[in-house]
Amino acid sequence: MNIVYNDNEIEKLCKDFKLAKKKYREKIAIRLFQAINFIETAENLKLVIDYRPFNFHDLKGDKDGQYAIDIGSRKDGYRLILLFEESKKEVFGSSINITKVIFKEMGNHYE
Repeated sequence: MNIVYNDNEIEKLCKDFKLAKKKYREKIAIRLFQAINFIETAENLKLVIDYRPFNFHDLKGDKDGQYAIDIGSRKDGYRLILLFEESKKEVFGSSINITKVIFKEMGNHYE
């Protein structure tokens, strides 16, 4: 998949392991970079959605129209928020045709 970054902050975080390790902890930084590698090598969004450890899901409320994958275990609370140019119907219905993802932010759901 083609990864686009929403801003410089998320791009730096996703390209600099040392920074990610400093901002979070080593376990979360490792899992973030594993997720990035998985997404980069996936041919399309369907493979990302079907990868159960990610728990791909759409967000509600003020984050409506955004999606998330879990980074680490659900208890850790870390997630990577994703955007797509396609509508929600297309994201879930035609995911095999989607090859571009926008990384919006990384953070702890509970903070």
